[in-house]
Amino acid sequence: MQITLLRESDTQALLEFELENRAWFESHINPRENSFYSYEGVRSHILEFLGGYRTREILPMLIKNDQNEIVGRINFHQVDKLRQTAHLGYRIGERFTRQGIASLAVGQILQKARQFGVHTVIAMAAIDNLGSQKVLGNNGFEKVRVIKNFAVVRRRSIDCIEFQIDLDSE
Repeated sequence: MQITLLRESDTQALLEFELENRAWFESHINPRENSFYSYEGVRSHILEFLGGYRTREILPMLIKNDQNEIVGRINFHQVDKLRQTAHLGYRIGERFTRQGIASLAVGQILQKARQFGVHTVIAMAAIDNLGSQKVLGNNGFEKVRVIKNFAVVRRRSIDCIEFQIDLDSE
């Protein structure tokens, strides 16, 4: 398992991954626009993310298995260069959950944080998402606070726990 920088040449494979996992992801997070689920939609998304990468506003990565198959995505977003902070986001395909992939991917992206100018990483996990809470805890994140009504998914209000890790104190 490895994380790799998102590339334009990943368009078709990423489209297939997103289509395969659409219902799974939409059961946990708000749905993407329908226009995303096309070759041009995914290509446009990738180009937008790569633009953010060039300006160091986002670090968009794919999680791939040993067969070079996309099994998930992980990124830093909302990068604040002045504060040297970033938010962590990740999603694992349904067929690949409960295999330790998220924990390994989080560990790998944290190793890239300093070279990206990030010293503090913030992550959110839904109160009922014990798997993500465990992944973050196992990678050294600490609970900071509970945020009520953080998001609405399928007309249901979601409370989240904010986690943080200070990489300078590691």
